[in-house]
Amino acid sequence: EKDNGIQVVFGPGKVDEVGRAFSNLTGIPLGSVSEDEDDVRELAKENKKENKAKHSGPVQHFLEHIANIFVPLLPGIIAAGLINGLSIVINVASNNAYQWDWWYQAIRTMGWGLFTFLPIYVGFNAAKEFKGTPILGGIIGAMSIAIPSMPLLLADKTHSVLLPITGKAFNPGTGGLLAALMMGIIVAYIERAVNKYMPNLFKSFFTPLLTLIISAFLSVLIIQPLGEVLTNGIYYIMNFMYTSLGVVGGY
Repeated sequence: EKDNGIQVVFGPGKVDEVGRAFSNLTGIPLGSVSEDEDDVRELAKENKKENKAKHSGPVQHFLEHIANIFVPLLPGIIAAGLINGLSIVINVASNNAYQWDWWYQAIRTMGWGLFTFLPIYVGFNAAKEFKGTPILGGIIGAMSIAIPSMPLLLADKTHSVLLPITGKAFNPGTGGLLAALMMGIIVAYIERAVNKYMPNLFKSFFTPLLTLIISAFLSVLIIQPLGEVLTNGIYYIMNFMYTSLGVVGGY
């Protein structure tokens, strides 16, 4: 019971079917309000305000941002994950019988495309969520993709591009998705900071340019090594739970 009526919760998927059935029975389009529209809008605003007050802590805000970054990616992650899983089963069961068939490899490419370029999508959504320019987040997310043609991975028999501080070659996968996520957020803040001091005449050209240059140095020198530490820490904890805690770890 809620206020002067009853609220019925069906859950995602089912609610669409029920909504369409009611729409067909009543002739009222989904989402429309047939009477007392102003009262309903006021009530909706009031309910929204109450819910915000209940869930307005910093942790809730942070989790809401993270959800807004990843939830739009879930359909792709689910589909690509199923494609990859089924491909492995088919390969084992058929002894790679379809390896040279175009239709099979076209389907597999969809799974490869999602997980190979996932850092770009995460960086894009992170910048967008934190009120930056999405494409700048996508570009900085590309720093976490191990593609041989990446200029930072340039190498021959005697030379490779070495980083300062460590003196080692760049490894784009070290920070994983965490680095792409953090850099997508940071790009948004850097862009706003640069934009604040940039004369209007030059904003269109130099704000994105400086944002990306600053972000590239931050990503390679600080954020990706930090992402590596965090990723290794998560792996260590999960591995310990799974290998050392028996049934409890399994659950």
